[in-house]
Amino acid sequence: MSSAAEGQPPDLAALPAGCAFAPRCPYTHDRCLAAPPSLEAAAGSRAWACYGYEAESAP
Repeated sequence: MSSAAEGQPPDLAALPAGCAFAPRCPYTHDRCLAAPPSLEAAAGSRAWACYGYEAESAP
């Protein structure tokens, strides 16, 4: 089961330049602040968009 991210959700009227979750994500790095990650297909009808996930799952 996933857990909720700490902090406040982003202001939808003024989203940050990069990933909207970067200000409250424990996996944030410089790439996240520059541009939002692209949406990637996952199993079933699920999808994800996270540079941190890509870095953690790299061989």
